[in-house]
Amino acid sequence: MKAKLAFSKFFILFFVFVTFIFSYQNTETMDITGVVEVVKMDDNENITQVEIVVPVIVQEEVDCVNYLVVNNSFGKELLNLTGEKVTATGSVLADADGNLSITITKYEIIKQEKIEEGEEEFEIPEESDGE
Repeated sequence: MKAKLAFSKFFILFFVFVTFIFSYQNTETMDITGVVEVVKMDDNENITQVEIVVPVIVQEEVDCVNYLVVNNSFGKELLNLTGEKVTATGSVLADADGNLSITITKYEIIKQEKIEEGEEEFEIPEESDGE
């Protein structure tokens, strides 16, 4: 009985160790810039999970990469920043299905002009003086 219990403890510790090493090797610290969007709300319509949506260009098409924000202390602060553009630094982890999550270690809100609904964002060319 003691041998079986000792083997079980060893197996559990081994499993935890291997899981830690595997997850450690599959994380990468990086900066991402995107917009904070709601993922989940509770029954009282409180935001409980957010993601950062990062636009990327693939073959001249705009696509998005979504990073699920882990609810650590910084992640919880982002629950109040939906719709804001942020640059976040943290550890990125990809799960077996390719879904990305980020554990944020710092972030910065990027100030941007608000665009009214129906308006398009465009760059205004500099005026020329005819020369």
